[in-house]
Amino acid sequence: MNGLGGTLMALGKYDEAHRLYESATDMAIERLGDSTVPRTLALRSNLAQAGVLRGRYGDALDQHRSIMEARLRLLGPRNALTLLSALHTAWTLRLLGRYQEAFVLQERNASLHSQVLDREHSQTLLAQHNLALCARREGNLPFARSLMKRVREKVTHRRGSHHPESLLISADYAMLLRDMGLLDEAWSMADSTARTYAVLLGTEHPYAIGALDNCGVILRTVGDYDAARATGEKTRAAMAAVLGADHPWSIGCALNEASARAEAGDPEGAAEIGREALARAEAAVGHDHILTAGLGAGLALDLRATGRIAEAEQMAEDLARKAPRTLGGEYGHARFLSSGVRPHWDFEPQPV
Repeated sequence: MNGLGGTLMALGKYDEAHRLYESATDMAIERLGDSTVPRTLALRSNLAQAGVLRGRYGDALDQHRSIMEARLRLLGPRNALTLLSALHTAWTLRLLGRYQEAFVLQERNASLHSQVLDREHSQTLLAQHNLALCARREGNLPFARSLMKRVREKVTHRRGSHHPESLLISADYAMLLRDMGLLDEAWSMADSTARTYAVLLGTEHPYAIGALDNCGVILRTVGDYDAARATGEKTRAAMAAVLGADHPWSIGCALNEASARAEAGDPEGAAEIGREALARAEAAVGHDHILTAGLGAGLALDLRATGRIAEAEQMAEDLARKAPRTLGGEYGHARFLSSGVRPHWDFEPQPV
C-alpha cells in the first residue's frame, strides 16, 4: 500500500492517497495493537504527508509532532527516521506560517542531518532546503539564496534538472530570485520549471498549475499586468477544478488573481474575488494565517480603491492588531501588512 499511496500522491490524487493510508494505518493498528511501533509510525507518517498535500496543515502538524516524539523515545534523536519526522514537523510549521518555530527546529535538524547522514544524502539536502525556505520567510534573503543555490546545484548535478527533487527546488529558487529583484533569472527558471512540470505531469496536475501561477506572479512584478491577470484567471479555475476551491493552493491562486486584476485596473473584480477567498482562507487555515492576512491586506487596498474607505480602514486596523500575533515579529515575506505593497502567494511543491 505504501508504494501505491506514494504513486497516488505523485499523480496529484491526494484524497485517494489519504483514504488508502488511513485504511492501511487503521488495519496496522488493529493487527499490531499499537500506534507507536515502527510499522504503524511509518504508515502514520505517510498519512500525515497526504494530509499536508490536502491542505490540512493543522491536523498534519499534530500527527508529525506525535510521530517525532514517538521516534525520539524508540530510536533516539540521531536516527534517520527521527530526523525525517523532525523535518516534516518543521516543514509543516512553516506552512502554517509559524516561521520562528520552524526556523529554530529546522536549523537544529539540518545540523543533525549533516552529522548523522552523508552531507550529500537526499534527506540532508531536503533539510537544508527547508532551512533556506525558513530563512526566506523570516526575511534573510542572502542566506536563503546562498544555501538554496548550493543545494540546487548538488541535486541537479546528481539527479538531473528534470528530477522531482530538482524541480521542487527550482520552483522555490525562482520565487526567491523574484524576492531579490533578479527578475530575468527568476522568470527563466520559473518558466522552465512550469513547462517541464506540464510535459512530465500534464497540464492538469496541481504542480503544473502552481508552477504556472508562479509565472503569473513574476509577470505582475515586471508590470505585465494583462498577462498576469490572464494567467491568474486560468490557474485559479484550474486549481479549483482539481483540488476544490477550499484548498489552500486554490485560495492562493485566488489571491494572486485578485492582485493581478487590481493592478490591471479592475479593483471591483479584485475585491469580489478577494472577499470570497478571504472567507475560504479563514475556514481552511484560520484567521491568523499569513495567507488570510495577505487576502485581508489586498482586500483593504481594493476597498479603498473602490471608495469604501471606512470598511478599508477597519480591515487595515484589524490587520495591524493581528500582525504581531500572526508573525511573531517583522518578516520580509509579510511586508505588505505595513507597506501597502500588493500581497502575493507563491506555490511551493511538496516532497512526496
